[in-house]
Amino acid sequence: MDKNQIAMMMILGVFALTVLLTVWLTKRAKPEKRFFWFVGCSVVVTFLIGIIQAPISIIVSLILLALVKSENDKPLNDVGAGFLVVLGSGVQLAFFGLYMLFGIGGLYWLWLAIQLKSFLMFVVGIFPLSFFITAPVGAYALVFETPNWVVNWFG
Repeated sequence: MDKNQIAMMMILGVFALTVLLTVWLTKRAKPEKRFFWFVGCSVVVTFLIGIIQAPISIIVSLILLALVKSENDKPLNDVGAGFLVVLGSGVQLAFFGLYMLFGIGGLYWLWLAIQLKSFLMFVVGIFPLSFFITAPVGAYALVFETPNWVVNWFG
């Protein structure tokens, strides 16, 4: 065997070993900890076999986890529930960030009205129903720049 064949055998061996270890470690963990074991093994697999082969290894591990289920023990469901918790937390965090940004945007609209010395802009910013327009525009003005139409209308 030449060097290329030996290298290919090593890559396939490490691939099979990482898949089996990921499945074994995830399966033997407690149901509430399986997600963390799976993510940890996936990170280690990414470092061991590279970023190109790692997704294939992770998908094969998920397929094997689906096949090794029993009536009382379903490791793939536990891993999936963990992913849903992380995804839900991320969406919740994004909405909370938007909520905070719009609140700060509404305050920035009022500060901008004071800077432009526009009483009408201040009144529009204080009126509760206009908050749905002034808060996103104020947030945009805070993050990027004040739109020209705001300066032209109220400046």
